[in-house]
Amino acid sequence: MGCKPCKNNILRVHYRALIAAGTSLANMVASLTPSQEKIQWYKTTLSRISDIVRSNVNELLDQMEDPEKMVRQMVRDMESEVDRVTSAVGTAVAGVRRNQKEQESQRQRSTRLQAHAAQALEAGEEELTRQILGRRVTTRPLG
Repeated sequence: MGCKPCKNNILRVHYRALIAAGTSLANMVASLTPSQEKIQWYKTTLSRISDIVRSNVNELLDQMEDPEKMVRQMVRDMESEVDRVTSAVGTAVAGVRRNQKEQESQRQRSTRLQAHAAQALEAGEEELTRQILGRRVTTRPLG
């Protein structure tokens, strides 16, 4: 790369030569910008090159594929997915059973508290009955 003053001098010399030859700056710039035809040609050429490269890559991939290996890989993937789903179902079933046990435990506690409240009421202890029923309300099962 040359220094900037040298480039400027070269440009001046070329510009003076062009002006001397009767070429205007506008004509010079117009000659440097590509025409629409050139731009379209570049686009078409690049598109064709892209198509050729893609077709060659696809051809290589087709040659590399072995249907038997592909099927075996699909089977391995499916077996892995079955294991994952089986584990998820087991976790869900365990959660349901845990919730059922918790609900039954709460139901039994509520029944016991109701029986204690009935005994307290029969004994004439209204304040104790209110306290027991208050605890029963906080432990009432959802189902």
